[in-house]
Amino acid sequence: MKAKSKNDIKKWSEKHTEALLTDIGIKKGQTVLDFGCNEGSYTIPAARIVEEKGKIYALDKEGKSLVKTMKKVKSKGLKNVIGIISSNELQIPLRKNSVDVVLLYDVLHKGFFPKIEDRKKILSSIYKVLRKNGFVSVYLTHLRQFGTTFKKAMEEIENVGFVCCEEYHKKVIHSENLVKGRIFTYRKTKTQE
Repeated sequence: MKAKSKNDIKKWSEKHTEALLTDIGIKKGQTVLDFGCNEGSYTIPAARIVEEKGKIYALDKEGKSLVKTMKKVKSKGLKNVIGIISSNELQIPLRKNSVDVVLLYDVLHKGFFPKIEDRKKILSSIYKVLRKNGFVSVYLTHLRQFGTTFKKAMEEIENVGFVCCEEYHKKVIHSENLVKGRIFTYRKTKTQE
């Protein structure tokens, strides 16, 4: 289900991204980490949802993308977004138990992190910064391209100590197209806390 134009994506994003993020559980006052934020497609709507008392960490290893995100943030008059250029993309430079929600959209794959050990380090770092009752929202992509499956990718996440508790089928932005995507919600297992 590809969009007809970039304008379609912009219209969809403006109207529906906030609803998508609300549906998955982002609320007013929360602290959200948009890991691999790219140009802020989810950062800005999340910032609107959490409002002034909430906070968004927009993390990306690409300085150019983060600069574009922060320019958009400024143009929208948002003051609750903190940009982070990750010098060490395998460790998240935030305090333990400091985040309510982590967005992992189109980043947890072999194209960005070819080694399973690296993906495990990222997930372990996310586990550390996530609060006890927080959750990780994951949109898995490029599975076939890199010779894997949903089952294998989900096992990698669960092996770090997360448990999948919900699955959504929603329209999402991927590679400048609107597509029907599977979004998974993971929480910490009680045995790992």
